[in-house]
Amino acid sequence: MLRMSLTSGSQLDGSHTPARRDIVEAEPPCDLRLAACHAQAPQEVTVCRDRPLVQRAIVVGAAAVAAVGLRRWQLRWGASRDEVARQLPGDDIVVAPQYSATNAITIGGAPGAVWPWLVQMGAYGRAGWYAFDHLDNAGVTSSWEIVPELQNLKVGDVMATDRSGEGFVVEAIDPTRSLVLSIRSAEGVTSSALVLEPTSNGRTRLLLRLRLRVGRTPRGLGYRAIMEIGHVIMTRKTLSGIKARVERHAELEANAVPAEGVAAPLPELNVERGSRPLRQPRPARRPGRPVSRR
Repeated sequence: MLRMSLTSGSQLDGSHTPARRDIVEAEPPCDLRLAACHAQAPQEVTVCRDRPLVQRAIVVGAAAVAAVGLRRWQLRWGASRDEVARQLPGDDIVVAPQYSATNAITIGGAPGAVWPWLVQMGAYGRAGWYAFDHLDNAGVTSSWEIVPELQNLKVGDVMATDRSGEGFVVEAIDPTRSLVLSIRSAEGVTSSALVLEPTSNGRTRLLLRLRLRVGRTPRGLGYRAIMEIGHVIMTRKTLSGIKARVERHAELEANAVPAEGVAAPLPELNVERGSRPLRQPRPARRPGRPVSRR
């Protein structure tokens, strides 16, 4: 813009000169300068303005990918594709589950060595869940020993999860093979199957399948959220606890030393019927006594 101004002054000799107009270039206002800047580099301004949106999109996308990966791990950690796809005992309790997870662990022992630790599970008077005792067993440490009084489990028995005595009800028992449990409530139905499968090297694959279906009510959705979170936290700890106890018990038995003064049992000799009895060894000859010859 141009700024017009009237000025008057005097020359060096003191004479006055008439007023004149000075033409001076003035700087444009700030708003006009900003508009010019936008006109000169519109792309750069757009990029700067959209950068926070791009960053948010990247964060949301990364969180979604992480959530999908975590969900997949949660539903099948430790299990193979075949184990996940296989039909297991107890699947008929929840026919169309909204949540189905199959997890597994390998234990150094035969199924017969694992079974006693399964049938004695349960809180508040039983051996515990081998997990976080301060959360699920009133702070009482889960047993590290096989409890003989808790080995006679039968259909209809309850493995408590609450102080009231409520919890998983035994649906089916196949000794050394499978144990099927369930919780039936107004909120929904949950099934939990523990399956033992021997391996070729004398070990055991312990599979745990949890299936859940709830009603579409606030209480039902809340129950589902609690069960899913509990499954993530508790199941891995429980399976690891069973593994630790079985392998520790086997190690203690292998390293057991007979008590002092108690002779170790001798191996039994298998003698078939009709065979000649074993000849007793002759007594040793006394020194200095001549041997008579006939």
